[in-house]
Amino acid sequence: MLYDRLHVNRAEHPFSSSNVSKLPGGAGFRVHRAMTIQASPEQLYDTWHDVERASAYMPMVQEVRKTGEKSSHWLARGPQGQRLEWDIEIVREEPGRLIEWRVINNPMLEDNGRVRFTAAPGGRGTIAILEMDFVHHRKLQTVLEMPLLGRATDIMLETQVAEILRRFKSLVEAGEVPTIKGQPTGKQAEEGVRV
Repeated sequence: MLYDRLHVNRAEHPFSSSNVSKLPGGAGFRVHRAMTIQASPEQLYDTWHDVERASAYMPMVQEVRKTGEKSSHWLARGPQGQRLEWDIEIVREEPGRLIEWRVINNPMLEDNGRVRFTAAPGGRGTIAILEMDFVHHRKLQTVLEMPLLGRATDIMLETQVAEILRRFKSLVEAGEVPTIKGQPTGKQAEEGVRV
């Protein structure tokens, strides 16, 4: 009833966010984000293509090891500290423009993805577009199509993709990813001590 009054048709776009969309034929869904980075498309391509540096800008990734010219083995820690491993194969490359990959053996993760680099208008850096496709995730897709729970899940997935791009931008522009690790916590003074 609320959707009717607001003229919202969830059948056309069942996801709460415009950054999450259905794949053709309803095969799954795609999460995508874009960010402008102050570097050339070639520099961004070269940095992303060096997969062994991915742990610097992908939050849960601990290690990436190349296993072939277009393949690599990834090791990460999940949200509950569980060990996650998977392999990735690069399926399409356009130097300076595009890298497309597929996950080979871990259905918990996206099934494939791509990153595109396009020069921004007016020489203002490069627009990096990161897309991750989830094909074999019926339960997750069902959750995304629920109004309230779907919005929370949308936000979580969008935030993960945006955080990868934000950290990648920091690495390229500043040479490092800022962190608060090892910084003082700012806890209050001990009880009984008044300032």
